[in-house]
Amino acid sequence: MDVHKMSGHPGAALVVNQLMAEVAALLGRGKLHKRYRQHVAAVALDLFSAWSDDPTLYVAYPRGRDYYGVGERMALLHFDRDILTTVVDSMATLGYAEKHGGYYNHVTSRGKQARMRAMDRLAALMLSAKVAAGDIVRQHDELYLRAEKDAKGKKVALAVPKTRRTAMMQRNVRVINDLLRKTSVRLDLDDEEMAELVTALGHCPDFRCDTVYRVFNNGVMDRGGRFYGHWAQGIPCRYRAHLLINGEPATEYDFSGLHCRLLYAQAGAIPPAGDMYSLPNLSMDDNKAVRDVLKTLWLAAINAETDDAAIRATQRGVRQEFGVTVSQGELQVWLAGLRERHAPIAGFLGSGAGLRLQYADSLLAEGILLNLAAQDIPAIPVHDSFIVPLSKGPELVAAMNRAWTARYGIAIGIDAKYPVPTN
Repeated sequence: MDVHKMSGHPGAALVVNQLMAEVAALLGRGKLHKRYRQHVAAVALDLFSAWSDDPTLYVAYPRGRDYYGVGERMALLHFDRDILTTVVDSMATLGYAEKHGGYYNHVTSRGKQARMRAMDRLAALMLSAKVAAGDIVRQHDELYLRAEKDAKGKKVALAVPKTRRTAMMQRNVRVINDLLRKTSVRLDLDDEEMAELVTALGHCPDFRCDTVYRVFNNGVMDRGGRFYGHWAQGIPCRYRAHLLINGEPATEYDFSGLHCRLLYAQAGAIPPAGDMYSLPNLSMDDNKAVRDVLKTLWLAAINAETDDAAIRATQRGVRQEFGVTVSQGELQVWLAGLRERHAPIAGFLGSGAGLRLQYADSLLAEGILLNLAAQDIPAIPVHDSFIVPLSKGPELVAAMNRAWTARYGIAIGIDAKYPVPTN
């Protein structure tokens, strides 16, 4: 459920008024408390938005009280668990929605959130009020701040401090989003390919998520800070190669071995020649799977606090992302090899430096996106890579080089992640 869906269309307000009246009558109340309006609008707009993409599409939503506790995102957005569940249950009773409960299997550690979908009656009500899917927009904050993980492994949401620096960050995100909102981004896939993508993701992309925000971590504004929120960021690379931006095929470039080179730059050392994620005693020729595992291991080792945690994260990551199974012993040998090859920065492995590096790459991303926006070139960030229209590839490479050399004064490799699709 995307609680950030909003609409300024007068018909949407009329629909919410009618739903408020019907829910009040169902509950035997003369009038609902004004807090209900936010919940009714959020449910109705998100359900209709999903219905517009696919009438059979379900929307997951949280019913558990843990999601609405102090410091949780839903609570900070002023959503109340009892009100939301009452609204969903009432709309289902009135024939506007279909709902199903969630579950969690403690043996398999697998589960599914409660889910709902719009019925034709809700769609007819919206359409009769002249509300179209394009009248629903997504409005969210520019910056989010999360605390360190608590004993349960959760990161409680915190208020972003009001400073000159955060005000400038917010203004910069708005500049980037103003251009993204005017940009058409779609996938050039046939029905079969789209079905494969939905299966791979486990859900249908929400194409109205067309803007970005920044997320900071550990309760401070210099950890994390990467850009999130655009639907294209969650698409696997093999599908991003089929993106069209304003009707033009897209291209994507990334920094070569960015976090590794950032550590060398911070240490004042010179990185070794060649691929950062290779080992001299391993045959890397035409073996992308080995490189994928080594890259995952390296990044996990930077983010994790211990070697064991890095190895477990790598095993989990490569199994989910690449369908590859690697033994703990093999990963221990490879991690030792990476330490030896990158001796000048080996001390950063197992140090939890990942969030500091994310902040560094987020500053690069901010500069690159603003540079391109000034040229009226839309760009979608995917951590350390950027997606632009194919004809704007040279401008992107120039902006990436400019941002990097301005901060670190040395050269860095920049690679194209995919060519133009053959079809």
